[in-house]
Amino acid sequence: MASNNSVRYPTELRERAVRMVLEGVREGYSSEWAAICAVAQMLGPTPETVRLWVRKAQAQVSADLRVSDQTIYNWRRQDPIDRGVQPGATSEEQAELWAACRRIVELEIELADQTGY
Repeated sequence: MASNNSVRYPTELRERAVRMVLEGVREGYSSEWAAICAVAQMLGPTPETVRLWVRKAQAQVSADLRVSDQTIYNWRRQDPIDRGVQPGATSEEQAELWAACRRIVELEIELADQTGY
C-alpha cells in the first residue's frame, strides 16, 4: 500500500508564493523559474509545487478574463520589454510597425490598380 506524503499548504501561503513569484519576475529575476526556485527556498515547498500554483493562478486569470493562456503568456513576456527592462520592440513600436505594414499593402494595391498589374 502506497503512502500519501502530500502536504496541504494553507491558501494564504499559496497566494503569497504566487504574488512573490510574479513580483520577483517583475523586479529582476532572470527568469520565472529563477523566481520560482527562490520563492520555494524561502517558503518551503518544492519549486515544482510553486510552479503549479503559479500556473493554476494564471489559468484562473485567463478564465476570468476569457482570454487564452497563450494571451496571458504573451502579455507577461511583453511587460518587461514595455517597461524597458529587456530589449525588444515595445507594444507601441509594434503597433506602429503593423500600421506601416498595412499602409504599405494599401499603397501597393492602389499602385497595382493604377498601373493595371
